[in-house]
Amino acid sequence: PGPRVRYRDLIEAYYPPNHRRAAVSVLESTESMIAAGLEPTLESVAIEAGIQPRELQRALASGGLTMRSTTERIRVAIAEELLAESTDPILDIALATGYTSHQALTRVFKRWRGLAPVEYRHHVEKNRCHPDPAATPGKA
Repeated sequence: PGPRVRYRDLIEAYYPPNHRRAAVSVLESTESMIAAGLEPTLESVAIEAGIQPRELQRALASGGLTMRSTTERIRVAIAEELLAESTDPILDIALATGYTSHQALTRVFKRWRGLAPVEYRHHVEKNRCHPDPAATPGKA
């Protein structure tokens, strides 16, 4: 899924309607920086998204977000996708999402999803074999 689909719930939950268009640009810019191995900062994301850093800070704050929490959410979303669609080792997924170790990804992933990455992968694999529409891994 593309960023617009992947982050729809995040955008609708945290961004007021007047900031949603900018939110898509911010999320796409942040994701592309992570994919390029760069560390997204408020200033770099604002520049890439074509908005002023102060405007981005206000938009994030209006939804109770920070650049750090937004970046973490995006990294976890990317990790979820990689865990579900590949057999890559957890360390490779950690490195691909900007973490320096398996443990760093595991800490953040557990905080956001309530499961370790390996548990999430097992859950996804199990549900592929025996789908249960009511089963949802971890936190929303």
